[in-house]
Amino acid sequence: MPRLAALLLLTSGSAFAGLLPEGFEGATRTSNRKPDIPDAAIWKECGYQDSDYAEYKKAGKSFNITAWRFTDTTASLEAFEFLVPADAQVADLTKVSAKRGAITWAIYGNYLLIFDGVTPTDDDILAQLMLSLPRLDQAPFPSLRGALPQNGKIQRSERYILGPAGMAKFVPQISPSLAAFSMGAEGRTARYKAPEGEMRLTLLSYPTPHIARDRLAEFQKLEGIRVKRSGPILGIVTDFTNADAAEKLLADVRYEPNITVNVKGDTYEPQIGEIVVTGVKFAGMLFLFSLLAAFGLKGVRLLISRMRGEKPGDQEEEMTLLRLGGRQK
Repeated sequence: MPRLAALLLLTSGSAFAGLLPEGFEGATRTSNRKPDIPDAAIWKECGYQDSDYAEYKKAGKSFNITAWRFTDTTASLEAFEFLVPADAQVADLTKVSAKRGAITWAIYGNYLLIFDGVTPTDDDILAQLMLSLPRLDQAPFPSLRGALPQNGKIQRSERYILGPAGMAKFVPQISPSLAAFSMGAEGRTARYKAPEGEMRLTLLSYPTPHIARDRLAEFQKLEGIRVKRSGPILGIVTDFTNADAAEKLLADVRYEPNITVNVKGDTYEPQIGEIVVTGVKFAGMLFLFSLLAAFGLKGVRLLISRMRGEKPGDQEEEMTLLRLGGRQK
């Protein structure tokens, strides 16, 4: 299909309904409705805010676009991983995007965009689409996204977990109370292949290492799991058939902190004597400047007189008298 920017984004002054345009160059929107929510509990946990589903027709061909808006980039990532099927391939539309057949899923900030029947290929699509997406938030992806070990990970098995609904759906062996989402926990889980069989690794990230240490003691009471702490992250292996394979997988869990050091420079506070001296110097400079300006003005007037052939003293000085009070008799 022709360039998507020409299809989607060049609105030529058209009106907007919802999150997507009503019409644009040669394409006409034939529907105006909200899309069906795939999972109400997960969408609520993602902080679902708004959505739009648009069916378009151009030159006898139909396609549709779905836009989901969530609270932030982390929430859109959870929704993306929930919807994208296991056999989808990596796409290069955005930093996180996938494609299967005629359908493309793409995260753009706190938006999840789904294109069906049209393949986005225009390099300017997102730069132009950004202008029409209300309340766009382009915060960076969470650091936990890249914390899962890559060796043996099954493609498209990753899931981001923001609360009890996600935990119950993807890792039912861990209760939400044990994970303690009320303490600020966020989770990331995936399935792994090993010669002994498949197993699941779940990472739980806490605001501080102290909270993770307290949670570790509670997890160690649970049977049928293997758990390890690395900084503020807990690694939990479930569904394993071989304890050695589970321990080997846990060995790949490492917390690598990103440390930003803010160095405060020394603050110099001048003494009162220095302030007085500085003020006197500034007043002297102003006085000297005034003298130079006066002499300069006199010199310019003399120069103009010589150029006119006048002699010094020939000019009559004009005097302006200002009388205050009553009238002159």
